[in-house]
Amino acid sequence: MEVIMIRRFLLIVIAMLMPFALLGQTIGKIVGTVTDRETGDALPGANVVIEGTTLGAASNVSGEFIILNVPVGAYSIKASFIGYKSVTLQNVRVSIGLTTEANLALPSEALEVSDVIIIAERPLVNKNATNEVHIITAEQIENLPLRGYTNVAGLQGGVTQIGGTLYVRGGRPEEIQYYVDGVSQNDPFTNNQAGDLISGSIEEVQVQTGGFNAEYGFANSGIIQVSTKTGRSNYTVSGEVITDAFLSKTSEKLGAFGYGYNIGNVAISGPVPNMDRIKFYGAFEVSDFDDRRRSAGVHVTGIETVGFDSTANQGAGAPILGDVALGGGPLPNNDLQRLNWNVNLTFDYKPLRFKVGGNSTRDEFNEFNQLNAAFNTDLNAARTQDTDSYYLKATHTIGSNTFYTATASWFRVQATDYDPRFGSDFAAYGDTTRNSALPAPGNQPRTNDLHARFRPAGTTMAVPNHSKNTNFTFRSDLTHQRGRTHEFKVGFEARLYTVRSYSVSAMRIASARNANPDASEVSVYQSAFAGNIGYDITGQNEINSGIDKPRKPVVAGVYIQDKLEFQDMVVNLGLRWDYFKTDAPTFNDPSNIIITQDGQIDPAQLGDAKVYNDLNPRIGLSFPVTDRTVFHAQYGKFTQPPELDRLFIAYTDFANNLQSGNFTQNENPALKPVKTTSYELGFRQQIGDNAALDITAYYKELTDLVQQRNLTATPSSYALYINGDFGTIKGLSATFELRRTNRVAATAQYTLQIAAGTGSDGADASAINWLGTPPVYPTFVAPLDFDQRHTGAINLDFRTLAGDGPEFGGGHPFGRMGLNLLFTFHSGRPYTPGQQRSAIFDTGPAAQNRPQAEINSANEPFLTNLDAKWDKSFTFGNIDFNVYLWAINLLGSEGIRNVYDQSGEAHTDGYLQTPQGQVFTDRANDPLNSTVLNPASFYTARVNNPFNFEQPRQYRLGLRFNFR
Repeated sequence: MEVIMIRRFLLIVIAMLMPFALLGQTIGKIVGTVTDRETGDALPGANVVIEGTTLGAASNVSGEFIILNVPVGAYSIKASFIGYKSVTLQNVRVSIGLTTEANLALPSEALEVSDVIIIAERPLVNKNATNEVHIITAEQIENLPLRGYTNVAGLQGGVTQIGGTLYVRGGRPEEIQYYVDGVSQNDPFTNNQAGDLISGSIEEVQVQTGGFNAEYGFANSGIIQVSTKTGRSNYTVSGEVITDAFLSKTSEKLGAFGYGYNIGNVAISGPVPNMDRIKFYGAFEVSDFDDRRRSAGVHVTGIETVGFDSTANQGAGAPILGDVALGGGPLPNNDLQRLNWNVNLTFDYKPLRFKVGGNSTRDEFNEFNQLNAAFNTDLNAARTQDTDSYYLKATHTIGSNTFYTATASWFRVQATDYDPRFGSDFAAYGDTTRNSALPAPGNQPRTNDLHARFRPAGTTMAVPNHSKNTNFTFRSDLTHQRGRTHEFKVGFEARLYTVRSYSVSAMRIASARNANPDASEVSVYQSAFAGNIGYDITGQNEINSGIDKPRKPVVAGVYIQDKLEFQDMVVNLGLRWDYFKTDAPTFNDPSNIIITQDGQIDPAQLGDAKVYNDLNPRIGLSFPVTDRTVFHAQYGKFTQPPELDRLFIAYTDFANNLQSGNFTQNENPALKPVKTTSYELGFRQQIGDNAALDITAYYKELTDLVQQRNLTATPSSYALYINGDFGTIKGLSATFELRRTNRVAATAQYTLQIAAGTGSDGADASAINWLGTPPVYPTFVAPLDFDQRHTGAINLDFRTLAGDGPEFGGGHPFGRMGLNLLFTFHSGRPYTPGQQRSAIFDTGPAAQNRPQAEINSANEPFLTNLDAKWDKSFTFGNIDFNVYLWAINLLGSEGIRNVYDQSGEAHTDGYLQTPQGQVFTDRANDPLNSTVLNPASFYTARVNNPFNFEQPRQYRLGLRFNFR
């Protein structure tokens, strides 16, 4: 009933505000003063407009003006006044949530001058920001030797990137909120980032690494916001192609392989014909990769066959295998086909403005698995993921100092993870009549120790799964500017989730039917540990009622905020109320689970879903000591719901595990929101006219993080997630920026950070739980798995002007040329040294968790990397072209991402050097072994996991065009 009332209330609010609608998270404002150029006197009543829009303002008696509700982007501002020449200030950039200052001095008409055009430079010090904010513009992104907004964010101070995963100021990856055009891009189930965006469509990326205002919720570590390009008053058609097809996939050229990397995109924008107040932008991209996760390591490229033993394999015969060949190049059956598109329409009918748009990603890919690398790569998992994000926004401006805002958006992630042969036909997985590689119904082909337990050909995926998760978001804001000092905001946001998830141990379906041909479909899928939320027990049909109905949690927030912008101080005061209704019934007694005679959870033991409320104060201060020096400080409390995949129980799977006496790790519907208290102190100093330095120190206290604990219960004990982990983060980040000077621009950032806690992930204690009672859980903090003590990036960008260099053939071949170098470095991740053992044969938590030193007391090797991009621009007619050569890992560094804790190395676990390993090697001479001549070769291949390494050296050619 409560959810229905909330939905009705939201619909009424949206209906009332729809005539006025827009989301405040993708706008900024412009303030400034209009003066007489000769005398410096204020010019009251001057007309100030943003060209190409209906936005503008008139200066007051002090010559001051404020233009509110300006979408992110670069603009030309024109000021005019009777008796004066007009002045146009170009390239005035507006950023999300910040104030841009633009002062205009007008010359008198009595002077012999024409209208004045000035190119604005982005300020190096923005006194308006009260926390650490990094802004990366479209021009900067275009020059960088990388793609994707998450990779751009990964270069910023306070951000650590491990593979494709970001960690902000020592927080867990699910503690970051990602937005594109104000719409959350977080997977509703896992809270991790989902989908992708065409790089050429990005107008700006803004990264807030802490201390964000009260209007932002549902994130404890960081906010990453992307604004996409919109249509302007002129038509443009642009596009890009990228390929490495000039390289071989089987042999190195210039120290690099080809990886089948191909991208092509096109974008078009402008006004709708005969409707200048309506503008559009649309982009479409196709990507095709032979290897979606390229590695500097080696993988199996072939196995030597030296004969055939007709007596082996119980008389069926088997090939006699020699050495395993290892090499580089694309990983087998690890491809990706991707479609991306994004589109928006803006309607500018002052005082009403509307915007509708969104973005989608369609991924189809296979995922390399090291277990399959020798014999079974054809059966690597086949996966799909569809991500959609769409919104309707609008605004109604009331007077010059007040506007209402609102938005309605929809976000969906739909994914499948199947065997490539059978898809969602789960009954076929273990059926020998349809899967001839199986020795018996529901039984996998047997592995061979002498093959280092590589999976045999025909091994079938054990647990296929699929999911569909959606998020409807409604948001409304009111902004009122009182004079030039107060910016008052109040608003609310509500997210209505729908979660559907399914998994099944598909091989067990055939086993159950073979054991009892008369068994009901329900009992068969029960014995196959079906985990169904929002689907029936077979996973083929969606359901909307009963104990297995989809979960529909509600997350909401209301905030009030006052931004006081004085001449010598900026104060951000805010208070936020966060609300979380889990829609996950809790057990009345979690230690006594009642199971019915038909093997189901008794619904009578389920109580009400939990509801949580939190008040979070935020305060940020900025002290401009001079126009070149600004101190800033921040304090705030933050809460966010736990990941939903650790909250919702699939009751059929849970009941079957309890009855079977299996050790299980289970979700907990009583999980509380996780909490963070954050402190920040820093300063920004402009150095000369073209450089600035920003240094920020921060400290965070993390509580109620999710971990696992054992619970003694009937009919059997189990482990479940609880709020138990805690941690502390302290760090110092420094960012240096050099504005383009003598054709060179540069940025450099360094972060020193100590991230410690009792656990790095909610499942960290699984081995402790498996080992039984009495468990010993960490009660002191240790370095977290993603604690990289030192991280940094240096970016140098050199660009020549059109007339630079010697003239040749009537032109300047070295003009309009650029070189961008990106050097990154970071400490190796910590790990816990373990006792010597085999990573292959000593399986299970008891065997694999034998520490011989303190938790995370050792570190992987320090890593460095150099990427580069050389480009040359030229023009034919009305078309600008830019051709470039892009190099990744130019120095060919063997970056190590993971090591074996027993050896501290990425290539080997050290087992073959032990006495037990020597016994294994000597089995090549065992009379009972006639088909494997070199078992050590198989073992070496198995432990050489390519996912232990970062990216290899790669070269790509690209061509961009822009028709105006």
